[in-house]
Amino acid sequence: MRATSRIYCLGVIGALVALSGCQVVAYHPPAPVTTTQIIEMSVAGRSAEEIISEIEASQTIYEMDSEDVLDLHEKGVAREVIDHMLKTEQRDLRRRYYNPHHHYPYGHYYAPHPYSYWGWCW
Repeated sequence: MRATSRIYCLGVIGALVALSGCQVVAYHPPAPVTTTQIIEMSVAGRSAEEIISEIEASQTIYEMDSEDVLDLHEKGVAREVIDHMLKTEQRDLRRRYYNPHHHYPYGHYYAPHPYSYWGWCW
């Protein structure tokens, strides 16, 4: 009886230790900077560098067409800010293309290769 109770206690303690490490930390992404806010910052006289740093900190991606660009330009947004806003979509597409989430932990896995990933299997 005593051996089974010890095994049972060790099993319960092991389960509690394993489950206590399963804490989930919630990720709250930064709030995006809207085009209206960018126009307001430009009208308020903030520099292009300050507006660009806010865009970078918020990690906002802008999908803009020529009408949006003309509208921002007419409302007084600096050319550097508009250029940076246009580049955010390009950078996001490049990031998604060159940094896909691989399921194989060692980089690319060449499945049709007849030998192992690290070289010849001897």
